[in-house]
Amino acid sequence: MAPVPRPAGHLVTAVTGLAVAFVVLAVAVGAGWTHGLDGAGRPMASWAAGHGLHPFLRDVEVGFALPAMTVCTLVVALALVVVREVRAAVQVAVAVPVTSLVTGVLKTLVARPRPPWQWTGHELHSAAFPSGHASSAAALGVSIVLVVVALADGGRVTRRAASVAAAHVAVLVLLVGADRVLLGRHYPSDVLGGVLLGSGVALGVALVLAGPPGLTWRREARSSPSSTSDRR
Repeated sequence: MAPVPRPAGHLVTAVTGLAVAFVVLAVAVGAGWTHGLDGAGRPMASWAAGHGLHPFLRDVEVGFALPAMTVCTLVVALALVVVREVRAAVQVAVAVPVTSLVTGVLKTLVARPRPPWQWTGHELHSAAFPSGHASSAAALGVSIVLVVVALADGGRVTRRAASVAAAHVAVLVLLVGADRVLLGRHYPSDVLGGVLLGSGVALGVALVLAGPPGLTWRREARSSPSSTSDRR
């Protein structure tokens, strides 16, 4: 079955927009223009501490750390290979590690310290911008959404199932982002940067995997014998 041509302009626009937004945010962070946004992190962390949320937040932190995300990525990718969705498996398997790599490089370049009010339990001392948890969660989440949308286009899953999956992914990404701020591990702008980065990388990988301009994962149905003979 051959890929069905479809304009990929929306992907190009999305990747470009996310890249520009990330660059603008990175410049603002470096110039110290995000104090208003980042100042909200201290009262949020104090609220979480006052309500005894640290044990739960620590579980979220561990559950979405690099080791757990690596296992989750491999499981999702292998499951897609089993159902013969190889290109979708590559999307997932490539987007997350590339995001982690780029995040590490950017952390070194920006070299932003962690918030001084972070929870002292399992305190982190690596650079803060962008958030690795947020970028990885966004990369995996957006990749999963792209996969289920492609499967819905091909009739492999229902539109409703795709919508439900996308909603669950959005909730999990928001949970991870909130966790980083409530634990005081990151400033809000770190989390925003991570989400922009992870989403942009995932969409960029999808754009590359689409192949020649205008091709997506959606595939046309098998031609019927009559339609085949009509073309002869």
